[in-house]
Amino acid sequence: MKQEPRNYGSLLHQIAATHGCTELAAFDVERGADQMRSLYHVTGLKEDQPERKNAAIEAFKEIIARHCLPSGSDAAILVESSAPEQQFCLVTLARRAGKVVGAAAFIKRFDDEEAANAALNQIRSEAEAFRDGPPSQDAG
Repeated sequence: MKQEPRNYGSLLHQIAATHGCTELAAFDVERGADQMRSLYHVTGLKEDQPERKNAAIEAFKEIIARHCLPSGSDAAILVESSAPEQQFCLVTLARRAGKVVGAAAFIKRFDDEEAANAALNQIRSEAEAFRDGPPSQDAG
Protein backbone atom coordinates (compact mmCIF):
# COMPACT_ATOMS: atom_id res chain seq x y z
CA MET A 1 0.00 0.00 0.00
CA LYS A 2 1.33 3.41 -0.98
CA GLN A 3 1.97 5.67 2.00
CA GLU A 4 0.32 9.08 1.72
CA PRO A 5 2.56 12.09 2.32
CA ARG A 6 1.81 14.08 5.47
CA ASN A 7 2.20 17.48 3.82
CA TYR A 8 3.04 19.22 0.56
CA GLY A 9 6.79 19.08 1.21
CA SER A 10 6.60 15.32 1.65
CA LEU A 11 4.47 14.99 -1.47
CA LEU A 12 6.95 16.99 -3.54
CA HIS A 13 9.92 15.02 -2.18
CA GLN A 14 8.11 11.79 -2.98
CA ILE A 15 7.39 12.90 -6.56
CA ALA A 16 10.97 14.11 -7.09
CA ALA A 17 12.42 10.86 -5.73
CA THR A 18 10.05 8.70 -7.77
CA HIS A 19 11.08 10.46 -10.98
CA GLY A 20 14.79 10.82 -10.22
CA CYS A 21 14.69 14.62 -10.22
CA THR A 22 17.85 16.40 -9.14
CA GLU A 23 16.15 19.51 -7.76
CA LEU A 24 12.68 20.73 -6.82
CA ALA A 25 11.12 24.01 -5.80
CA ALA A 26 7.62 25.16 -4.90
CA PHE A 27 6.26 28.68 -4.77
CA ASP A 28 3.22 30.60 -3.61
CA VAL A 29 2.26 32.75 -6.62
CA GLU A 30 -1.11 33.96 -5.39
CA ARG A 31 0.06 37.59 -5.39
CA GLY A 32 1.54 37.38 -8.88
CA ALA A 33 4.85 36.67 -10.57
CA ASP A 34 6.68 39.61 -9.05
CA GLN A 35 5.73 38.57 -5.51
CA MET A 36 6.41 34.83 -5.68
CA ARG A 37 7.28 33.34 -2.30
CA SER A 38 9.49 30.28 -2.05
CA LEU A 39 7.85 27.47 -0.05
CA TYR A 40 10.32 24.62 -0.64
CA HIS A 41 13.64 24.17 -2.37
CA VAL A 42 15.57 20.93 -2.32
CA THR A 43 18.86 20.50 -4.12
CA GLY A 44 22.21 18.84 -3.76
CA LEU A 45 23.77 22.16 -2.77
CA LYS A 46 25.37 22.29 0.64
CA GLU A 47 23.87 24.58 3.26
CA ASP A 48 27.06 26.66 3.19
CA GLN A 49 26.34 27.70 -0.42
CA PRO A 50 23.51 30.22 0.12
CA GLU A 51 24.47 32.34 -2.92
CA ARG A 52 24.11 29.38 -5.28
CA LYS A 53 20.89 28.27 -3.61
CA ASN A 54 19.42 31.79 -3.89
CA ALA A 55 20.48 31.94 -7.55
CA ALA A 56 18.71 28.62 -8.19
CA ILE A 57 15.52 29.88 -6.55
CA GLU A 58 15.64 33.04 -8.66
CA ALA A 59 16.14 30.93 -11.81
CA PHE A 60 13.07 28.86 -10.94
CA LYS A 61 11.06 32.05 -10.39
CA GLU A 62 12.14 33.39 -13.79
CA ILE A 63 11.21 30.16 -15.57
CA ILE A 64 7.79 30.04 -13.93
CA ALA A 65 7.09 33.75 -14.50
CA ARG A 66 8.21 33.71 -18.14
CA HIS A 67 6.92 30.36 -19.38
CA CYS A 68 3.96 29.30 -17.24
CA LEU A 69 2.17 32.13 -15.46
CA PRO A 70 1.31 34.23 -18.56
CA SER A 71 -0.50 31.29 -20.18
CA GLY A 72 -1.60 29.61 -16.94
CA SER A 73 -0.17 26.36 -18.30
CA ASP A 74 2.09 23.60 -17.05
CA ALA A 75 5.22 23.17 -19.15
CA ALA A 76 8.41 21.21 -19.75
CA ILE A 77 11.07 23.87 -20.40
CA LEU A 78 14.46 23.04 -21.86
CA VAL A 79 17.09 24.67 -19.63
CA GLU A 80 20.28 22.99 -20.86
CA SER A 81 21.10 20.98 -23.95
CA SER A 82 24.14 18.75 -23.94
CA ALA A 83 24.46 15.41 -25.71
CA PRO A 84 23.19 12.84 -25.12
CA GLU A 85 20.63 14.21 -22.66
CA GLN A 86 18.87 17.53 -22.19
CA GLN A 87 17.95 19.12 -18.86
CA PHE A 88 14.35 20.24 -18.41
CA CYS A 89 12.42 22.14 -15.78
CA LEU A 90 9.00 20.53 -15.37
CA VAL A 91 6.48 23.00 -13.95
CA THR A 92 2.99 22.23 -12.75
CA LEU A 93 0.69 24.96 -11.49
CA ALA A 94 -1.66 24.77 -8.51
CA ARG A 95 -5.08 26.37 -8.69
CA ARG A 96 -7.69 27.34 -6.16
CA ALA A 97 -11.13 28.33 -7.45
CA GLY A 98 -9.68 28.53 -10.97
CA LYS A 99 -6.90 30.96 -9.98
CA VAL A 100 -3.22 30.00 -10.11
CA VAL A 101 -1.93 30.15 -6.53
CA GLY A 102 1.18 27.94 -6.59
CA ALA A 103 3.80 26.30 -8.74
CA ALA A 104 6.01 23.25 -8.33
CA ALA A 105 9.10 22.82 -10.49
CA PHE A 106 11.33 19.77 -10.93
CA ILE A 107 14.71 19.48 -12.69
CA LYS A 108 15.57 16.29 -14.59
CA ARG A 109 17.49 15.14 -17.66
CA PHE A 110 15.74 13.45 -20.60
CA ASP A 111 16.65 12.17 -24.04
CA ASP A 112 14.14 14.50 -25.71
CA GLU A 113 11.17 16.83 -25.23
CA GLU A 114 8.68 14.01 -25.75
CA ALA A 115 10.08 12.12 -22.75
CA ALA A 116 10.06 15.33 -20.67
CA ASN A 117 6.40 15.96 -21.52
CA ALA A 118 5.49 12.36 -20.66
CA ALA A 119 7.15 12.80 -17.24
CA LEU A 120 5.36 16.14 -16.77
CA ASN A 121 2.03 14.38 -17.38
CA GLN A 122 2.89 11.77 -14.73
CA ILE A 123 4.02 14.43 -12.25
CA ARG A 124 0.87 16.45 -12.94
CA SER A 125 -1.34 13.50 -12.03
CA GLU A 126 0.70 12.73 -8.91
CA ALA A 127 0.59 16.38 -7.80
CA GLU A 128 -3.21 16.58 -7.68
CA ALA A 129 -3.05 17.27 -3.93
CA PHE A 130 -0.81 20.28 -4.61
CA ARG A 131 -3.19 21.49 -7.32
CA ASP A 132 -5.68 22.38 -4.57
CA GLY A 133 -3.23 25.12 -3.59
CA PRO A 134 -0.17 25.42 -1.40
CA PRO A 135 -0.72 25.15 2.35
CA SER A 136 -1.69 28.26 4.24
CA GLN A 137 0.84 29.68 6.66
CA ASP A 138 -1.07 28.22 9.62
CA ALA A 139 -0.97 24.69 8.15
CA GLY A 140 1.71 22.50 9.60
